[in-house]
Amino acid sequence: MKAKIMFLQEVRNSVDDFAEREGRRPRIMLANFGFAENNHDITETATVLADMGFDVDMEPWGRTYIDVAQDALDNDVHVIGINSIKGEYKSLVVKLLEELASYDREDIMLVISGHIEAHNIKEMYELGVSVVLVDNCYEKFAKGILSGLETILF
Repeated sequence: MKAKIMFLQEVRNSVDDFAEREGRRPRIMLANFGFAENNHDITETATVLADMGFDVDMEPWGRTYIDVAQDALDNDVHVIGINSIKGEYKSLVVKLLEELASYDREDIMLVISGHIEAHNIKEMYELGVSVVLVDNCYEKFAKGILSGLETILF
């Protein structure tokens, strides 16, 4: 338990440092394409990231990649987090990244959370995803997001 508190504080300190330099906390918008019977994964991700100090927005269910891109622009987010999108992730990731590029917003990171099959992880990175949540290791996930934002913004 003490180790979890220490890692949480370490990430919070990094988020605070980011906020001091950027003038605001790192903002992530979590989206779940289509309709899901259970949104436990995305809710867990939102809660953990908020506990770490991220500013977290959640998209309603049933959004398209066009809706998600437009909402990301309207809400001025740094990161879009997509919950695991079984089977369709490849085309949806490509379409979402293309939509962001059409607005000249390749600076918005795309990350993936949820239950990811190991054989899909490498392909996600090849498609342009910046960070993938693996084995519910939120510390690495958050640090990966912050590291990517450092590269993009500073």
